[in-house]
Amino acid sequence: MRGPVENERPRPGTYASLALMAADPSDELEFVWYDIDLEQIEPYDIWKPATLKWAKKVNWARVNDLVRNNVADFPARNLDQALTSAERVRLNKKDTAGLYTLYAEPIFATPHQITNGGHRLTAMRTQGLRWALGTCLRDDIGESVDELHAYLPEPD
Repeated sequence: MRGPVENERPRPGTYASLALMAADPSDELEFVWYDIDLEQIEPYDIWKPATLKWAKKVNWARVNDLVRNNVADFPARNLDQALTSAERVRLNKKDTAGLYTLYAEPIFATPHQITNGGHRLTAMRTQGLRWALGTCLRDDIGESVDELHAYLPEPD
């Protein structure tokens, strides 16, 4: 079995179960990771050039893939656990700052709208990424987020 390929979108269900197991069951609002296909997102009008300059310094392929391939260590909305895990894998300061923004200012984008993360998505696109991680409420899946792009357990 081959290991993960940098920024290759995993097959559905490969880490979905871990994402939901890592979610706090007492949380009324269950957040999950989902993949954003950058080819389906319109280019973003940059209005904060300094933010884009900062975002381009983050190795977004590494940050996205680290979360994508280790969801139990990086559950959606658990910043403390994510920062502890980042320290354990010795993520550098720039990439840790990028990881921090995925939690502090979660990216949410659909082909119809970018709610948050436009500068980071632009930086990822500039770096040649096709897929970016965002977070959404589980209840949004099937509504504003295509369920094929969300990480949910496969039906039994």
